[in-house]
Amino acid sequence: MTFQTIYGAIFDLRGTLALPTRPETEMREEGVAAAVRFLGEQGLALPQEEFHKAYLDALAFAERKSSVEQEEHLATDTLVFLLQFYGYVNLPAELIRQAVDYTFAPDLSAYEVDSAAFEVLEGLRRREMKLGLLVNSQDEPAELRLIEKLGLLPYFHDIVISAGHEERWRKPRREAWLSFVEKWDMQPHELVMVGDDLVEDILGALNAQMWTIWLRRHSAGSELERAIHPDAIITDLVDVITVIDRWEQGG
Repeated sequence: MTFQTIYGAIFDLRGTLALPTRPETEMREEGVAAAVRFLGEQGLALPQEEFHKAYLDALAFAERKSSVEQEEHLATDTLVFLLQFYGYVNLPAELIRQAVDYTFAPDLSAYEVDSAAFEVLEGLRRREMKLGLLVNSQDEPAELRLIEKLGLLPYFHDIVISAGHEERWRKPRREAWLSFVEKWDMQPHELVMVGDDLVEDILGALNAQMWTIWLRRHSAGSELERAIHPDAIITDLVDVITVIDRWEQGG
């Protein structure tokens, strides 16, 4: 693909702009425990330990299914279906919403912004580039709260979260990126994707005919790295601007 000026940059969130301070399994264990307690306090007679494990397993299954189908399965739907199995049907939507909020609440204090994130975003904004955020998530409200808590919300012209998208497209499905093409009235080759996941972030953007910068925080495995070819590979987020400068200078 012949380089032309880039007018927009799309970023991944978790693992790219935001880094975990504790294992995700711990966050989810803590959140599910809080959700189960909340449901009990609302009068639902659930077997606590059994339901705790069932809810964790259901969320993990929904995540795997979403990944395979490249279409998001919502956490709220997962909880509704599970509660039906325990005999609770037609529960108020607000109760389900609150329980899911408890489920993902630990994430708010378990992520920190990459030390170079604001510098990179400010640098791209000074170039008057459009900035977008493309996120896979089972729950849009939880993800938006995290983005706001991290102070990232003001930087982005558009945020697309799989759980909130009308079609629920999930990376690496190429259509997830094309929503930015339509919103910004740009060509795919005028956009660059920056992400840490070689399959979800990079392969999908390549299939959408966009430029790609892989933030290689860890190995993706020799087989994947031989099969998927990003346009640039960096190991520090701060190098995003350096790569774009090099491209624009013909390097």
